[in-house]
Amino acid sequence: AVLRAGRLNLNGGRKSVRLSSRRSWKHMLIELSYSHVPHGCGVWPAVWLNCGDDSCGPWPTGGELDLLEYANEFHTKSSLHLGRDARCVLNHTALQECGPFMDKNSMGYNCATDYFAFRPMYGCAPNLAESWPSPMQLNAAPATLVAEWTEEAIKLWHFPEGSEPADLRAGSPEPARWDAKRLWSYYPLAASWCPSRDDLLPLQLVVNIAFCGDWAGGDWTRLLDNGQIPNLSWWIAQQFVGETCASRHGFSGKSSNMEACDAYILSELADEQIAREAYFNITALRVYKAK
Repeated sequence: AVLRAGRLNLNGGRKSVRLSSRRSWKHMLIELSYSHVPHGCGVWPAVWLNCGDDSCGPWPTGGELDLLEYANEFHTKSSLHLGRDARCVLNHTALQECGPFMDKNSMGYNCATDYFAFRPMYGCAPNLAESWPSPMQLNAAPATLVAEWTEEAIKLWHFPEGSEPADLRAGSPEPARWDAKRLWSYYPLAASWCPSRDDLLPLQLVVNIAFCGDWAGGDWTRLLDNGQIPNLSWWIAQQFVGETCASRHGFSGKSSNMEACDAYILSELADEQIAREAYFNITALRVYKAK
């Protein structure tokens, strides 16, 4: 199935796209195979789980789990978001048993989330340090992303086509038998100080392609967003190495990053890039309920 956003319409707008499952699950396994994921300047795609009904309370009290999320040409990552007052810090020792996993949100594995606090909290993002590629690298070969959520943990695997476990290919996944070293992301909830894991409500699956906003637009002038804590070499790379969306497409006379992103996305110039690159090609999608 191909999922793509709209072309520039007669009113000068462009429609984003979002699909949400009618059902929600708590404790399950999701298998998603793909041959192409969206990318490009101004594009903000995601495959994620979200608490989507009136019982959830203010976001993200009921929980959000990002399985695959990035903007522009940045590296993808997985993140878990609990409410502002959540008590959940992942156990560093448990993480390194299958790792090393780095927190690509630089929050010290604290899953509490409040983007608008004096010191913003972005949720926890324990990702295998060297294994979360850019979308163009993902598109080099078809693969399958698997997410398992149990009482004990949330685990994400990524299997290039042909390397999937036999039980997964047969439609009877038994992840307890899979090689833990193949994990891409790991949230050891039961082994951590995380009483707020009980706050996670049943979540619905969402696949969407958004444009600009705080991330793709706000980082219009940024080269890297790969979870690396800024240091001297990082800042030098930002300034002098490679291309940013701003260096490719400019500011179109606008004064801010987000206005520049909006101007590009709403231009005819963006039509070719979006049609060519900004789409999902999902070849399989299955949800297995916990036994």
